[in-house]
Amino acid sequence: GKTQLALQSSLTVQLPPSAGGASGSSCYLTTKSDLQTGRLVEILNSHPIASSSSCNLDDIHTMKIPTFQKLIEVLQDTVPRLVAQLADAGKKPVRLLIIDAITELFHQTGQTSSDTLRERSRTIVEISKFLHALASRHHIAVLVLNEVIDTVDHSTNDGITTADELAYKDQSSLFNSAEGHSRKEAGLGLTWANQVNTRILFSRTLRRRHLEHDVVRKRPRNDHDANPALSSQRSSQSTTDEATLIRKLTVVFGPLAPVSSLDYIVTEAGISTLPPD
Repeated sequence: GKTQLALQSSLTVQLPPSAGGASGSSCYLTTKSDLQTGRLVEILNSHPIASSSSCNLDDIHTMKIPTFQKLIEVLQDTVPRLVAQLADAGKKPVRLLIIDAITELFHQTGQTSSDTLRERSRTIVEISKFLHALASRHHIAVLVLNEVIDTVDHSTNDGITTADELAYKDQSSLFNSAEGHSRKEAGLGLTWANQVNTRILFSRTLRRRHLEHDVVRKRPRNDHDANPALSSQRSSQSTTDEATLIRKLTVVFGPLAPVSSLDYIVTEAGISTLPPD
């Protein structure tokens, strides 16, 4: 779901403000795989607004970032140069920066130690510094995709706390996860959470709903992932299943919206929210 939102946003940011966009272009940085241009074309051709406007793939500037060192270099030098070049050429300014996904840069094959965790924290803070600078200096919205991990018990003293002490697991539920997701939390811990203005959690539910035929028909082949084998299997299933699997989007925290959730599905046109049951 999160990559679907990022791809859709890289197109809709090109729309005029009257249509919910910013009349700008996007800078899409990938860390693991190349940009899903095929999926972008599918969204572009199916989205009710983007398909009838001036949105196009030419205004999505993409680069693969395999390491955090490369990411810092790009944020410090490449992105500012891109902003300047677009301004000089009179083209759409960069109004959205996407990193898909930052957690990939910190996957380790060796043993984790206190030293590696401290180094990771320093790197995260440095990356955040450049992101905040770009956002404020050039009026760029920043969308960083993260991953969820299994929760770890951070309690001490065999889980015994005093009356004045609040366990980490109780605190982290306010910024690292959402209600009903106690076994999963956002990656990169408290250090990254402190750098984020708004956190949105995408999750799958066990619920299904009967939807109108035209909505169900627009589910993409890669609704759940990009695996071609599974895609073929889901394609045959979608013709027989009467109910559609529902996903959930939750605002965990943010300065402009209260904690809240809504249901959505992924269609050919991108993410489509659903009214309450």
